[in-house]
Amino acid sequence: TILVVEDNENVRRLTVDTLKIQGYEVLEAACGEEAMAMVGGHAGTIHLLLSDLVMPRMMGDELVLRVRALLPEIRVMLMSAYAEHVIDTGRLGPDFSFIAKPFSTRELRRKVREELDAENPQGKASSA
Repeated sequence: TILVVEDNENVRRLTVDTLKIQGYEVLEAACGEEAMAMVGGHAGTIHLLLSDLVMPRMMGDELVLRVRALLPEIRVMLMSAYAEHVIDTGRLGPDFSFIAKPFSTRELRRKVREELDAENPQGKASSA
């Protein structure tokens, strides 16, 4: 299960549709507040948080910290058209990946699979 958080509806739709075609269960949110409500209300496991970094009201790095407080095992991938902002996410530590916008559907599929297949910080392979 992947939680996609993106304030741009067109980018969110393309991302969600691409992942659903690949067979993933996808939850979608337009902002950090919606994402937090989904995290709190979803009964199953959320394997990956795929979030835009630059969003109004709650930036992606703040969202990651809040989600990880509830789901410490979640994988994280941030996306942004402003790659230089990733440098400012030092408080997240090294345990996240990044995809630059604009990205192709092929690149998205590859990066998501790589993130889900990577070992987590505890040294166990992901079960996604």
